[in-house]
Amino acid sequence: MEIRNAEPDDAGAIRRVAGRSFEASYALDPSAIDALLDGPFADDRLESRVADAGTTCLVAERNGEVAGFAELTVDEVEVDWLHVHPDHRGAGVGTGLVERLRGALPPGVDRLRGPVLDANAEGGTFAERHGFERVGRAEREVADQRLVEHVYADVETASTADEHAGRSPESVTVDGTELVVDRDDRTSGTDAPFLGVLDGDERFGLYCANCGTVAEAMDELGRVECDTCGNTHRPDEWDDAYL
Repeated sequence: MEIRNAEPDDAGAIRRVAGRSFEASYALDPSAIDALLDGPFADDRLESRVADAGTTCLVAERNGEVAGFAELTVDEVEVDWLHVHPDHRGAGVGTGLVERLRGALPPGVDRLRGPVLDANAEGGTFAERHGFERVGRAEREVADQRLVEHVYADVETASTADEHAGRSPESVTVDGTELVVDRDDRTSGTDAPFLGVLDGDERFGLYCANCGTVAEAMDELGRVECDTCGNTHRPDEWDDAYL
């Protein structure tokens, strides 16, 4: 198997792989599949993304034909698409693509994230088997149908969390008041930990170690989301990440 950067001439093969993957694994109405193939997988749009420096497009070849492909939006470190032709599944194509995407991340970034349609029953299992955890939910409208997407991300390691915390300031100023950042008071997050912010002996809120924003405290469900960068804590899903 060879994994290489996609070229504009690969657009037709990528579209064929996507179509067969949708048909084999997605519980979608045919009109939704047609809309996806005629929208983001139209040849001209594919060719444009392949040529875009902000997108990493890879194809995996087996026996001289495209067996799978993956697409990464570099700035957002998001896997937009990853499909393997049904005839080539079980041969390590998907695993090889994920490993190459991880190797293509920008300097200082070591984690991927990406959506998986709820209609793809196998997608979530694949993501979890390759070290991703479900961290959120979104919706996409296709052919007048509202489709649910589950957002997956690499689990942050303890060493990465330590690095984020170590780079955080000892204090921050909010509305003219200097507050202490407690680096030992951590709440796990999808992109970086949240650190406790103290006003005297009382917790004022949470400092997002990903972007430096002071977020509000947890809601009644124990969830935190940074309004600036989207870093999120979801209870019970991330609490074991640093053990």
